[in-house]
Amino acid sequence: MSRQIPGIHHVTAMAGDPQRFGGVAALSGGLIGPPGMEFKYTGSLAQTPVFLGCSDVDFHIPLERVHESAAALSALGAAVPQRIHPGMGHTVNQDELDFVRQMMVQAAA
Repeated sequence: MSRQIPGIHHVTAMAGDPQRFGGVAALSGGLIGPPGMEFKYTGSLAQTPVFLGCSDVDFHIPLERVHESAAALSALGAAVPQRIHPGMGHTVNQDELDFVRQMMVQAAA
């Protein structure tokens, strides 16, 4: 069963209410906050797979924010695979869709 967390940004909401989920995908996304913000959450994501896919030149999501998000979510116990795509901009590509599809197949197994 899937559970949707209300809020404008699901990755940030999930980090604030950590528990085991089947999987989370942030495509051109990461945790929200001002530059230099320290992300300190408590609880456990209990090895929830949290996929972070982004470009190295995304004009909305700085690359450093993707890495900060991965570190904060890993500290909560999530399994955080990342895919950084050179020169892609703020979009989603087939590689990311394929990865998320496989992640969903594994969660449903």
